[in-house]
Amino acid sequence: MDNQYEYREAGVLSVEETLGIDREKSREAEKELSGLFGMEDMVEEQRAAVEMLVSTDSHIREYVHYYRKNKDRERVEKIYALKISILDNMAKRFHPFSRYGKKQLAAAADCRREFEKIIGPMISPVTKNNVDLFKTVLSVDLYEDILSGRRSALGALRTRNGNVYGVGAIAWYIDMDPFLNKPILRIDWLFVNEEFRERSVADFLMGELLAQLIQSGVENISAEFPGNAEGKEILAYFFGTWQFELGSGLSPEAVIRVGDITERKRISALSRGSEPLANFLETEKVRFIRHALGRLDYDGYLKEVPGEYIDKELSFYAGSRTDIRALLLAHRTASGMLRVEYLASAPEREKFLPCLIWAFIDSAIRSGDENTELMIPVEAEELGEILDKFCRLQLGQYLLSGTLNPPLREMDFDEDDIEKLLEATE
Repeated sequence: MDNQYEYREAGVLSVEETLGIDREKSREAEKELSGLFGMEDMVEEQRAAVEMLVSTDSHIREYVHYYRKNKDRERVEKIYALKISILDNMAKRFHPFSRYGKKQLAAAADCRREFEKIIGPMISPVTKNNVDLFKTVLSVDLYEDILSGRRSALGALRTRNGNVYGVGAIAWYIDMDPFLNKPILRIDWLFVNEEFRERSVADFLMGELLAQLIQSGVENISAEFPGNAEGKEILAYFFGTWQFELGSGLSPEAVIRVGDITERKRISALSRGSEPLANFLETEKVRFIRHALGRLDYDGYLKEVPGEYIDKELSFYAGSRTDIRALLLAHRTASGMLRVEYLASAPEREKFLPCLIWAFIDSAIRSGDENTELMIPVEAEELGEILDKFCRLQLGQYLLSGTLNPPLREMDFDEDDIEKLLEATE
């Protein structure tokens, strides 16, 4: 955790700076590559992929027959995984949200379902019932987030020496895009076990997620990862191949180290007007939280989390038990971070939010050591300015981000368009 954040005063990095790439050399490489790789190269790759797909299809029945005699899952799994990989690459080559791309993604999902009908699962939603199977490909906080319902995830299953393992996971949550005012799926975790890399597991997970997204009707998708994430260059390349437009920025959450907080006595005074959930008995706390969330029109994962998930020593409300004006719910994560899970007020009661934030910070100062980190969502500019007054050395997490937008109309190829491209270059 110590290396995840940088002081916000450092400013915003470009994509090249986030990746540690020399900008001038990057431009020269792009210029050189643009002359080497164009539509003709894409068409040739597509032609080779079509031939490989035909060859793979011709052998699948043979492999299935072998499985039924020998029960060798790994051998037949590999040929199905190969076919899915070919289809995924066809989809992303001409854009996964093009008419052609959507058809190939659907075909890849059909191929996976065919394998599962004959043999067994290749992919699974990660739930509290099977999360331990994917423990090696999840962070400790993400493991907890999946148990609580804060994050959704898909896990890939692969075979080695007769045993099936959870070898990769992709995690996300659904949010409302403040600019489009539409739901957006935000990916914030993608990891494959080192022993199963270079087997197209990441592409498999992305293809499955996009296929499900298309069926759900959600049209917007983004990805965000820490700028110093392990293998960030590979992540950037990976999302680039799936046609994500890459960018960079700072996380919208304020991240504060307890040791950097100043004017602590004043913070304690500013917290007046807040009421701690610590005054509740445990059963009372659970009932109050559910009541408060209902009054504030919340409909999310917090309605279902176990009572102990919300740390009552770090959570506060304004108003009374029957007249809730504002609410702050906090959680101590498995890694030790103190994270505000929910911060909201009743209509026209926004003035009560600052005292809840100060109460949370004051409680964190008293309960954590100097290196404890706090994470607070800052959706309103006014809240950011308030925090800046007493926490000038806020930590800002640099992000590598990507957005998958629909293709331009002239690039929205369908199957006939691809066939014409292949015929034109024969």
